[in-house]
Parts: sequence; structure tokens; C-alpha cells
Amino acid sequence: MIRVRSTSLIASSKWKTASSTPVTTDPSHWNDRFTGPTYYYGTEPTCEQGTPGFTGNYYARVISRTGPGGVFLLGTMATGDTASSRRGFPYTWRPAALEGQWQYTIKPFDMGEVTVALTRWNNATGMRDQIAYGTVWITDSIDSWEPFQVTLDYAFPDDPDTAIVTVNASASLIAMAPGSTMSVDELKFTGIAGVDEAPNAFR
Repeated sequence: MIRVRSTSLIASSKWKTASSTPVTTDPSHWNDRFTGPTYYYGTEPTCEQGTPGFTGNYYARVISRTGPGGVFLLGTMATGDTASSRRGFPYTWRPAALEGQWQYTIKPFDMGEVTVALTRWNNATGMRDQIAYGTVWITDSIDSWEPFQVTLDYAFPDDPDTAIVTVNASASLIAMAPGSTMSVDELKFTGIAGVDEAPNAFR
């Protein structure tokens, strides 16, 4: 039987306090790489807090927008630490999948995606090995919460040391479109690593 811990990577208690300049609207331990540009150019944020969530008070929403001069700003967020520029968060288990709830507003020819990469530093090469990877796409609008799953495919038998989860409102190779909006909540790893459960410690 697969056991799942209920700790979520996005929860109502894990939103940053809006006390910085520029104001950060993404959840704690997540990065929105367009926070700076959207603040300084007066563009609406590409990552917002929504309410209510699937089970709690809040959820995360990323929106692709048009910036100054018509520049496209991808609605995206990824696990990481803004202060240190570290990608991902420490994680040493081998889950089978990432599961969650999502909603999506699609613009013509666009699509959304959620990706997961589990990596490990290789001292011999001085680079990171990609232990496992998975992605799932969405190509239709969803007006209410629906479950999704990102199945992980493993390339190495080693345990990872880092997990990187990325949410993109636009992922089309044809036409990434302003206005495409991805909402996610209750993200958690599931599956068994050996005889133990795959934990969702997010520190």
C-alpha cells in the first residue's frame, strides 16, 4: 500500500509576508523570476496568491503577461531561495510522483505545464546529475479544481539531494500567450522509497 504524507508544498501558512520591495507575492521557498521586472515597470505580478485554496485558505496562481514594449513575461514559479539564488530545496528520497490540484485558463495555441526534477551533485564532474524527471501538460481550460500527477522517470539508482518543482502558465512551442493562467494547490510527493514513505518536508 502506498502511504502519503499530507504535508503540502503549498499551504496557507507558507506565503511570504508582503513587506519587501519589490513586494513578493509568491509562496515561501518559491521563486517568481519576474518579480523585479513586474514591480519596476508597473506591470501586474506574474505570481499571485489566490483564495480560497483547494482545502485551505490560499493557493498559488501564475499568469503570463505582456511587459513594456510588448515583451512577453512568462507566468512561472519554481522551488528555490531568492536570497541565495539556490534552485530547488533539499530532498533525499525517491518518490514515485508529485500530485496536486490545478485549474487552468488557456489562451489560443498555448498550454501549461508542471515539471519535477530530482538532482544530485556529482563531485567527480562538478555538475549536477538529473536523477529523475517528470512533466505533465494541460491543453484545455479547467474551471474547478482537478487532480493531476507528475510521474517521475528515474535515470540513476542514486538518491537525490535536491528537488526542483516548476509551474509554468505557458509552455507552448507555437505561441506562448499572455493571459494564460495556472493555479495550483496541495502539491505533495507520493509513493514509496524502499520500505518508507516519501516525505514532503519542505524546509
